[in-house]
Formats: sequence, structure tokens, C-alpha cells
Amino acid sequence: MGQTPEHDQKAGSAISKSACQSFKTLNRRLQWVYESKDVDELRGKYNAWANVYEADLKESWVLPMHTATLLETLRPHRDIDILDAGAGTGMVGAALNHLGYKNITAMDLSPEMLKLAHQKNVYKALYEANLDEELTFCESGSFRVITAIGVFTYGHVGSSGLLNLLPLLQLGGLFILPIRTSNEPMLSALRHLDLDLITQEIYELDEHPFYLMAYQKNNPHNLTNLDNA
Repeated sequence: MGQTPEHDQKAGSAISKSACQSFKTLNRRLQWVYESKDVDELRGKYNAWANVYEADLKESWVLPMHTATLLETLRPHRDIDILDAGAGTGMVGAALNHLGYKNITAMDLSPEMLKLAHQKNVYKALYEANLDEELTFCESGSFRVITAIGVFTYGHVGSSGLLNLLPLLQLGGLFILPIRTSNEPMLSALRHLDLDLITQEIYELDEHPFYLMAYQKNNPHNLTNLDNA
């Protein structure tokens, strides 16, 4: 038996209210995280958020699949070594794995997030690491691709984190990350590094536009100084 237009309208209204409530919850969580004063506070907040993280983001977090499809366009060979920096609960890794990428390594600040990422069985290795410090879990130039989704943003990792992360990328390798269009300090830092911008797409989250960008690494000697950025 078919549903009446009134039923459809009420269902649509209920869905809209549910989506609106989800966005309000997500906005509160994001603001809470962005207000972190130091790395210990940030780690603690992500540990506390871990179990409901994906439920909070499911209505709006489009970047994992967009990242995977972008990589598929730019680097279609499925056997390349990929570092998912700031892997969280493994949403990007799962999207990459869905498209056939298998050699994926995860790193994240939060051990509770990494526990959930491990359960997805899409990573060959997982490491707890802080991008504000030297990264010692692998050798320089270990990865053909590095993704950093939701990492270089307010209350998270500053431009100095680029200097710790990018040495792990091979010469000619691909670096994919989103940056808010309003985050001029980070955009300026990227312009001061020897990276070629290959593609740039615009999306919106929480009514804030941001770029999803793919860079190619060039001369590694210019990845040492951001004093003038």
C-alpha cells in the first residue's frame, strides 16, 4: 500500500530534523576539539570522542571517499605505499581499501582512535605518533602518497608539522590534504615549500568552505625552513 503525500512530508520533516540535530552535535564537537590548548588536551579529546566519532560525522564527512577517488585519478596503481596521517578511526583507509589500495599505513595521535582503525583490517601497520615531533616509525622517503585529512586545521597541527611529515614522502610523491579557505597561514606555508599544486577542489563542511588539494613533492632541500612563511 502506497504512502500518502502527508506521510512523505512528515517523514521528510523528521529526516531534516534528525540531520539538523546531527549537524548541531558535530558543530559542538568540532568547536570543542578546535579549542584544544596543547597536544595532550587534543589527544584526550579524540580519545573521548573515538567511540561516537563516525556516528557524528556520517551525515557530512565526504572527504574520505573524495580523497580515495582523487587518488584513483592521479595514482591508479593499487600497490603504491600510502601513509594515512591522522588516520583517526580509519575512514580514509577504508575508502582507499574499497577502491583496491592495500599498502596503507596509519598514524594518529590518539590510541583510542587507532584501536578502532585497527578493527577495520585495512592497514598493514598502525603507529601512534605526534606530528609536532620528529617521526621515527619509518625511514625518509618510505611513501609514494601521504594523505592528511582533517589534520592541518585549527587547534590541531601547525605548519611545523609539514616539516616532520613531508620527509617521509618520496621525491615525486603525492601529498593530499584539505585546508580551509580562510586558513591563510597554512596556505602560505604550503606556498613556501617546493610542492607543485596538481589539483584543487572546493567543498563545504559546517558552512566553512575548504580546499581539497593534491601536491607533488619536488626538491627536498626546500622542505627545511618556514621562517619566512
